[in-house]
Amino acid sequence: MSGDDSMMFDNFYPFFGFWMLAILVMLIIALLVANDAARYGENGFLWGFVVFIMPMMGLLIYAVIRSGWNFRAPAQPVATQPTPRPAYVAPPIQTPAAMSNSIYCTICGYENPKSAAYCNKCGSKIPAGA
Repeated sequence: MSGDDSMMFDNFYPFFGFWMLAILVMLIIALLVANDAARYGENGFLWGFVVFIMPMMGLLIYAVIRSGWNFRAPAQPVATQPTPRPAYVAPPIQTPAAMSNSIYCTICGYENPKSAAYCNKCGSKIPAGA
């Protein structure tokens, strides 16, 4: 093949415009998906890149993972009124003897249950009024 090689590439110029248009359309779709993913709290750059590199499969995967297309904006959280805190009510004041569930032996000072009649340590009788 000697001669002028410039004629060999003359037939490819119409396809150049087609490929530029296809890349532009893929870029626009990738940007739309990236924006949508960012609105829903996902990594927008990653989803845009996946859709740009493999358009049909990327869109399919994004649609499945996102579990359906929703053309409305994501719901904004509703501001609620704070619940009022209940007023603090102090517990009734109790004396140390009333708070205790035990009685002390008058002989050795050992702590016994309130229902005990005899000391669990020394065995002496615990007075009823103690």
